[in-house]
Amino acid sequence: MKYFFRVVLTLILAGATVFGVYYYTNGMSLNTNDDKVILTTVSKAPATEKHANKRKLASKGKYTLYIVDNKMLLIHGDKEFEFNQWSSYIEREKPEMYIYDIDGDGLKDIVVRGVSGEEQGTGAYVYDLYVLKRDAGKENYSLVTATQDTWHSLLDDAIVEEITQLKTCKKYVQFAMAISGQNIKYDKKTGMVTKNAGYVGYARAMQDNKGNYMTVQSWSKGKGSYFVSENGKLCCEVEVLINYNENTAAQKTGTIYFEMGIDEEGSLSVTPGSLVFRADKQFAVADPKETAKAPWTVTFKNSASPTAGEELNWVKYSFPIDSSTITQTLDLGSENTDIAYVDSVVISEKQAVLTAKNNFTFDRKAAQKGDYSVTINKDKKGEYEISYTASVSEDGKTLTIVYDKTYSQDKIKTVDISYGSK
Repeated sequence: MKYFFRVVLTLILAGATVFGVYYYTNGMSLNTNDDKVILTTVSKAPATEKHANKRKLASKGKYTLYIVDNKMLLIHGDKEFEFNQWSSYIEREKPEMYIYDIDGDGLKDIVVRGVSGEEQGTGAYVYDLYVLKRDAGKENYSLVTATQDTWHSLLDDAIVEEITQLKTCKKYVQFAMAISGQNIKYDKKTGMVTKNAGYVGYARAMQDNKGNYMTVQSWSKGKGSYFVSENGKLCCEVEVLINYNENTAAQKTGTIYFEMGIDEEGSLSVTPGSLVFRADKQFAVADPKETAKAPWTVTFKNSASPTAGEELNWVKYSFPIDSSTITQTLDLGSENTDIAYVDSVVISEKQAVLTAKNNFTFDRKAAQKGDYSVTINKDKKGEYEISYTASVSEDGKTLTIVYDKTYSQDKIKTVDISYGSK
């Protein structure tokens, strides 16, 4: 009999347990006022599913690039290709993807430009190029990477670069490049390159607060940036920084530009003939070797007749230059700068000479502070600021602004003269 009670007790306890579990898992929802029941189904990917954790990075045409763990996965149709040696920063920003025949073998190569790090100090992103070069004869790819060390080695191993200042005109900074191992030669009198330079470019030197051009002390390369041109060229621009004796801050003057190809060994190399120096717009100057072949003069007469006399300290006007014009009369009386009180402006191949009207003189302070400029072809092709020195005659009647070199008339469409400020 005692066993009978034990069995009954066991059945009662089991039933209570089942009821308690049911109430705990279902009773709470039954007792709420919410009549919406949300069912969530979680399914685990089968172990046989390949690259289940891949994340899409970029795509172009029929090519898609994914990241899988620490590798990159390229999918083209039903084919997959894995690559290593990609930066851990690659997902900081969506990479740019291009499809071009980089090495000219008739096969489509893939170029990816992606974040590879951050610039120290500014936190700005730094980019690398990844070239997936298609192997001839089979659908396979070799990875060629252009890192921040690549452009350094390409330039330092193959090229010698030198920055000097012309002796005849300190305004001109001369940037020369030659094949490594060659000695660049210069003219002792002018300082111009005479031999062995494969390329020579120019920029305007920095000025002090008196308008004097500073003396170049040293120079260095700054940040290098990679990009892909519209016609599929792998390109690089490297900042050129110049230090001057009179100033502690380095001046970013321009960039070294070159294109890269893939050589027979599958390595990146500088494309012959592509290496140039490009001055920033505010430091651009005309080539000092290109000078006027003959003298020329254009004279502008001001027909206005002002009566009062004063000192001219703000002269500003744009003059059109036409090769068929020798003398032109203008009425400048309504102009709101002191050009209204200038009697004549004579523009030639080497200087601009302004003569004040009777009872007027030029203020000397602007010339002493370097507050003047002569700009040719402003807002057009061939725009350059060409002034070098300025002086006012003893009687104050004449202002002469001498150019940095002589200029052919047929190269000039407009001349903008500015002297002083309001």
